[in-house]
Amino acid sequence: MAKKRAPYKKTQSRKQLIIQAALQCFNEKGFTDSTMEEIRTKANSSYGSVYHHFKNKEQLAAAVYVEGVADFQEGLLKALEGNPGAWEGLGKVVEYQFSWMEANPEWAKYLVVMRHADFMQDAETALEEQNKQAYPALRAFIRRHVKAGALRDLPPDLYATLLLGPCQEYTRFWVFGRAQTPPEIAAEEIVSAAWQALKSPEK
Repeated sequence: MAKKRAPYKKTQSRKQLIIQAALQCFNEKGFTDSTMEEIRTKANSSYGSVYHHFKNKEQLAAAVYVEGVADFQEGLLKALEGNPGAWEGLGKVVEYQFSWMEANPEWAKYLVVMRHADFMQDAETALEEQNKQAYPALRAFIRRHVKAGALRDLPPDLYATLLLGPCQEYTRFWVFGRAQTPPEIAAEEIVSAAWQALKSPEK
């Protein structure tokens, strides 16, 4: 069985190399000015290998975006493991976002810059599926603490706006070098603000 799986692993590894090469090219030159030839060269791949996985640059750019989201969300799920308390959990979500941002600056930049690019229509279905895997854990965390009386009972879109919105806005400042506040201080302030906005009035 192991010998049968090896080609699949090799194929997946080659796909990841192409995605990483594309991420570097798109960040350095932008989507429009990057070429599949440059990406192929940087990935040290053959034409056949590149076009086996991605039929065109738009599909590749969309796949790069989905890969970044998947990497981010994998760590987010781990941050919520262990049934943290309401305050602790909110802190873990915010702190994880900023630690991931600092550890993965190229991904962070790409996710900020490319979110509304024309090619993103090719990624929407994959993103919906990815979100179905990741965000139930966040919703379950919120529901648990709403039921326990620690958090306010609000519509889901307001939780996203009040908790994740400030993180995304700070990330945009940070990515473009316009953040004046260090990430660790920003995380503390955002967690505090989110707690004030989301905590139950009794808390």
